[in-house]
Amino acid sequence: MSLGTAIRWAVAIGWLTNALLLEHIITLGGITNTSGVSQNPPLFVAVGLTMIALAVAIAILIVMDARPWPVVSLAATVGYVVAGSWLRLENGDDSGAVITLTALLIGVLSLATLGARRRTAARSGSPKE
Repeated sequence: MSLGTAIRWAVAIGWLTNALLLEHIITLGGITNTSGVSQNPPLFVAVGLTMIALAVAIAILIVMDARPWPVVSLAATVGYVVAGSWLRLENGDDSGAVITLTALLIGVLSLATLGARRRTAARSGSPKE
């Protein structure tokens, strides 16, 4: 397995981890029991479900090795860092801190992949004379 493939899989697993952590927060701890969802405000649930769907969609892009995945992943990282920090501060939930740290790691790996792709593209291009 090449380093690029290992990074891709690590980032995909990171996004799926964030989706699971968000699901844990939204359902108040019950992965299969969703009865606790009604205790959260509707806007919180809607935003949380959207973020879960986004994380899963990004993981699918990464697994398919779609060309723009590093850019999409990097852009979504900003939202997840903000959301995770807010969850940690607002609710005192350690899952929020883990979401923030995972998102930061995802951002670093996505940025490294983006940089590596740019360097590879620059080397494979014809030299200017």
